[in-house]
Amino acid sequence: MSLKQPNAIQLKFRMKNKQKNPKASSDKKLNLTTKHWTIISVYIMAITLVLGIIGVYIAYKQLHKETPAIDPKTAAIIEKLLDKVPTTLDTKAPPAISKEDMEELKRLISQLSSQNKLIDNTSVLLKLGSLEFAQGNLEEAMNYENEAFKNAKYNNDLKTIAICLGNIGVIYIEKSDLDKALEKLKIALDIDKQIGFKQGETAALKSIGSIYYDKGELDQALQYYNGALKINREIGDKLGEADALALIGVIYRDKRELNKALENFQKSLNISREIEYKQGEAYALGCIGVVYGDKGELEQALQYHNDALKINHEMGDNLDEANDLLNIGLILKSKGEREKALENLKAAFEIIEKHGSSHNWDIIKKAVKEAISELKTK
Repeated sequence: MSLKQPNAIQLKFRMKNKQKNPKASSDKKLNLTTKHWTIISVYIMAITLVLGIIGVYIAYKQLHKETPAIDPKTAAIIEKLLDKVPTTLDTKAPPAISKEDMEELKRLISQLSSQNKLIDNTSVLLKLGSLEFAQGNLEEAMNYENEAFKNAKYNNDLKTIAICLGNIGVIYIEKSDLDKALEKLKIALDIDKQIGFKQGETAALKSIGSIYYDKGELDQALQYYNGALKINREIGDKLGEADALALIGVIYRDKRELNKALENFQKSLNISREIEYKQGEAYALGCIGVVYGDKGELEQALQYHNDALKINHEMGDNLDEANDLLNIGLILKSKGEREKALENLKAAFEIIEKHGSSHNWDIIKKAVKEAISELKTK
């Protein structure tokens, strides 16, 4: 049976229908192609994600391969040695750690360093930063604080982030980089306010106040110190209140408002004695002695400086002891008692030569050398 061929009219009709809907035959093919590209794109994205995860895993393993963990026994020993060391930096109070414990700590840290092992305990890092800072090793202190900051940031620990930033700010103050210090401390202050960490807030306010003091902007400094005092009183922090009052007294002394200065120093002294805060007591006594010296009441000044010296000597606070001896020497110099003045100034110089290492020591050393030089030329 043969197939019947279409005639010319039928063929023309079929062609006409095809021309009426030219996309009809290609739509199906176009839709299929789009679907394929979608599937391919999804596969590419999935493969990229998997490769990224593998890359991160390899980097993580490599990092931990290069920095093996500290064994629990060593970690526990280090934490015990640092038990009484604060996580915040204090320019006035050296961390409480014995000479023997300090030597053992240095040995362990040196051993870990030689084994390429890193400390990842944030609290331990902060405390090691405090120790280095107290010894005047600012770069080492900064390194520990930065490592602690990285850990705190990774864990989104806002309180510790604020502590780290506050400590870094204090180090920048010691390095005389006041703008960087101010930047870090203002961020710390904002975080402290955000999370309601009042102790951190008062510490930041005092540090910012000290920056404005160093810049010579006394009214700004006074504003921040008063802010800290208000919070200290609200939370019942007597020690912080004593410190804030002393700082305010220093501002009034520099503004030559000596009666206001004396009033604030006396309040600080009373609180310090009430709570048996020996360091605060000695500081307030020394400041009162300075004000009486400004007033020309040299016997009164000498009495307060000697009282401060006795406490600082008992506490083993070498920096403040040297400062007291300097002040006593200057008063005796003003009284014309040259030999006694030289005796006290030389005692101050000996302490500085034996213990001095930080920027604060350099300031006192310069003052002592100038006073001794003046007395020797007379």
